[in-house]
Amino acid sequence: MNNLIYGFLLGIPLFAIFFYAMFKTIEKMGREKDAIHKDKAMLLKSFILRMLFVAVSFYIIVKQFNAEGLAGAMIAFIIIKKISVSKVKKQIKENEKS
Repeated sequence: MNNLIYGFLLGIPLFAIFFYAMFKTIEKMGREKDAIHKDKAMLLKSFILRMLFVAVSFYIIVKQFNAEGLAGAMIAFIIIKKISVSKVKKQIKENEKS
């Protein structure tokens, strides 16, 4: 049970960083004049770095806290994802009103 909690507590900041990086990448897209080629490269780079970050994070959690810790981290991932998506939807609705 402790491993589940530890995995969950480690997963919260890890995946908050993951989604923050993803939203910052999306935010940067389209701001530059030669956006088509730069956006593709930036998006690919961001995707690869974020996936590497997740893989290394999961590896460390599994090594330290076994599968139970990984389950806790996955629960944290789902919760952080739901929070992030709801914030983005709220932001989009606010932008549409103004």
